[in-house]
Amino acid sequence: GCVSVGGAEVVCLFLEGNGDHRDVRCFPTGGYSGLLTDTQQIDGEGAAGRAAADMALVADALKLKRVRLLCRGGEAAALTFAKAHPHLFAGGVLLNPFRPYEVDTRWDGLMNMAKRMIAAQPQLIEPIAAFLVRRASPKSMAGILREAVKASPSDLAALEDPRILADYVASARLAALATPWGFIQEQSAYVGWRPQAAADGRAWTRLLGEQDVLYLPGEGDEVWDEALPGHRVIRVPEAGRLIHASHPEMVAGVVADLV
Repeated sequence: GCVSVGGAEVVCLFLEGNGDHRDVRCFPTGGYSGLLTDTQQIDGEGAAGRAAADMALVADALKLKRVRLLCRGGEAAALTFAKAHPHLFAGGVLLNPFRPYEVDTRWDGLMNMAKRMIAAQPQLIEPIAAFLVRRASPKSMAGILREAVKASPSDLAALEDPRILADYVASARLAALATPWGFIQEQSAYVGWRPQAAADGRAWTRLLGEQDVLYLPGEGDEVWDEALPGHRVIRVPEAGRLIHASHPEMVAGVVADLV
């Protein structure tokens, strides 16, 4: 990832499936800087631990006393970081986090068709990555993105912003062209994954767009309630999968409220 230093606070943004997407609109005010990591680049057993250790090394090198995590994907690494480095962890926000496949019942739409294939037949992950590589032109990626979120008025509206659409098209193409291996490793890791339990989840917030095309509202709540006892849940009916792009000030405000 890339590092930008100079603000009073540093937010770590874990990315999944979007290559080098860096949407700084999540940090419009408050002196935030972003330390951004791409967990696709770390594979295999113990990947979350290595990602967390690398983050701690960077935080120490930059002399950061406390780090707030803003997580769009990368949940395993974020939870591991919080547990292994409590002296650095100042709280975390999970944006529409992953729900284990065994409690997930939403299978409509393009994204969920792919999700269903991955859950039922993990051997298809690599062919899906190959398909993305073949379809990596800007025009085709824009079409795929719009088709993927067409059930969410909020997300469709967000993609009408040329800047947001350009960001997503560029990052999706990078994910397909530069990191199909990382995509394969990441999606494989999600098969059978459940969030590890924390003794106290009060430092965490789940920020949920209820127009999320990937999950039904409320689905998986029991899994995250068990993993993060006492954590805060914020449900936003007018937001979807792309809540960080459609409601950046809200996201920044939730991060600012972490204690």
